[in-house]
Amino acid sequence: MLNRHIVRRFLVSATLFSVFVAGINTLYQTQAQARMAQEIQSQRIAAERTKKKLVEAKLNREITCMARNIYFESASEPIKGKIAVAQVTMNRVNSGQFPASVCGVVHQKTHYEGLTVCQFSWVCEGNLKIRAPHLYEESLRVARRVMLDGVRLPELQGAKYFHATYVQPGWNKQPKARIGNHIFY
Repeated sequence: MLNRHIVRRFLVSATLFSVFVAGINTLYQTQAQARMAQEIQSQRIAAERTKKKLVEAKLNREITCMARNIYFESASEPIKGKIAVAQVTMNRVNSGQFPASVCGVVHQKTHYEGLTVCQFSWVCEGNLKIRAPHLYEESLRVARRVMLDGVRLPELQGAKYFHATYVQPGWNKQPKARIGNHIFY
């Protein structure tokens, strides 16, 4: 009887110990899973931050391309003329006929019979120094208004081309408006 009692006690103790060990293992597994979930969540948050920074960096590059285009094409023009240049750029971006980004449109070049033709003359001219910082700041403000706030001139809906009034390109296009020293088509 004593042996049975000892055996029963041992079995109960062994069972309790097994349950205790299983509980400890489950606790450790739960804690490890929680740490892993927390690490995965931290990695997701870090990835989202990186993605947001990349999106912001791309947006900042696009705004800079737009501001430079406004500045070099229309720095001395009134605000409406600057908006018009920006709107033509955005109309091109959204047209499907030109690159799908502001920087792509601004820096688009065509190579034809050994010549390089830029969509915007300043890109090919190479003189890219900003000489009037206050006009560049104004160009940046206009770029943000057009790109982020959707500012548009109704008379230039669909306009994708413009030139200075002193240029005669020989286009067979109907002008939409004359703003400042530019004619828009």
